[in-house]
Amino acid sequence: MHLFNFVTPTVIRVSNAETAELIKLIDNGRRDLMFGYANEVARICDAIGVSAAEVIRSGRFGYTRTDLPMPGPVGGPCLSKDPHILAESLEGFGIHLEITVSARHVNERQPTEIAAHLHKFAAAEAGFPAAPRIALLGIAFKGRPATDDVRGTMAIPIREALCKAFPKATIVAHDPIVDADTLRALDMRPIDRLEEAFENTSMALILNNHPAYEAMPIETITQAMARPALVYDCWNNFIDRPIRLPQNVRYVALGSHNGPISR
Repeated sequence: MHLFNFVTPTVIRVSNAETAELIKLIDNGRRDLMFGYANEVARICDAIGVSAAEVIRSGRFGYTRTDLPMPGPVGGPCLSKDPHILAESLEGFGIHLEITVSARHVNERQPTEIAAHLHKFAAAEAGFPAAPRIALLGIAFKGRPATDDVRGTMAIPIREALCKAFPKATIVAHDPIVDADTLRALDMRPIDRLEEAFENTSMALILNNHPAYEAMPIETITQAMARPALVYDCWNNFIDRPIRLPQNVRYVALGSHNGPISR
């Protein structure tokens, strides 16, 4: 108790250690569930050809009861494990957490679904190389607040799924915070400058929501990409902006696969 008083001005007393642990697991499980539902909304919108960003943002505009987040990769040291810990610990009590487990499966399946969409794009695009250069942008498990923490990052399963879909690809990695040694330890080829990540690149994937990616000059930085090329944005950074990309460079956001596409 005295130790925690040095860390935070507010300490909430609960009945026992089980209650304290359950509070943590349920809170993280709920967040994972909300992100999982947002990603399911993205799947729905991709299927019927509307924008998940528009559906979510318009639906919660001026309506505080709707707190659905935007879709995107869900990982990190807590959300990637706490729903599993909660579900597995309750199996001994004869309880199967259907909603919690289903949401986690939706989030864990996303890398494979992203890779499948990109492979479909490549197969349909005339002149797309058999050995493309692919850039992963944002390797830390989250971009806001900025961190160099790569525990549970979704960049790893996304890279693994891309390696299966594009076995001859060269995959490079950029992150504004994560250092090159950490990227190499993850078996990733580090790129120091964001501009360099786009040079001769056939696909650039924005994997976390670091402000540097939202603020990047997408219309000019994509000039250096190979042709044809695709910018795949897992965080819908540019979905609401009128952008004009170079010829044969496309922009697609998660949850808007079949919606309006910038060229």
